[in-house]
Amino acid sequence: MKLTTIPLLLLLVGCAQEPSAPGPAKTSKGPQSTESAMPTKGAMPAVETDRSELNGRVVERLSAGSYTYLSVKTVDGPLWVVTLGDGEAVGTAVTVKSFGIRREFRSRRLERTFDELRFGIVRPAS
Repeated sequence: MKLTTIPLLLLLVGCAQEPSAPGPAKTSKGPQSTESAMPTKGAMPAVETDRSELNGRVVERLSAGSYTYLSVKTVDGPLWVVTLGDGEAVGTAVTVKSFGIRREFRSRRLERTFDELRFGIVRPAS
């Protein structure tokens, strides 16, 4: 399980985001304006820490290279999870160990934006 944690953390850092172009060099030695601390267009959305464990059933599965996006129907409603590898088949009861959540996550490979996407490990429910 520890071996899959490191790649998932790397995924959280920015698997689907292009690096932004560097801005102009700052020459002033005075205090920086609050404007420079604001997110810029194309900046990566914040990752919310989430260590929850969820149970549900896979209702949709999308492959994207070495990642699989799964729509999981839980008692609280459907949610999208991205995991390394093949994931589980549609119809499989699963347990999701979540590591974090990104909102408005854009997958360039799938050409799709997820309102909310959890990053985690998905295993068949026991």
